[in-house]
Amino acid sequence: MELKEPMINKYRTVMIAGDNYKLPALRFRYEESVGQDDELIEFEGAYRMDKRTLPRFRHWYLFDSREYPGSDIILK
Repeated sequence: MELKEPMINKYRTVMIAGDNYKLPALRFRYEESVGQDDELIEFEGAYRMDKRTLPRFRHWYLFDSREYPGSDIILK
């Protein structure tokens, strides 16, 4: 997917599970000229907020090296 107006970056790869159509991961793709490793966010769990369901855990990885910088966790 290429965004018309970039937020963080211009290119994203959206991964959708074929069995339940959930979104297990999102990849931020950077152009080679930027010199930055692509990032991958893996989503886990669910957190209910009003009428929305958000991923409770967001695990961040550098795509090529699989280096793990950390996770975001919704507590409340």
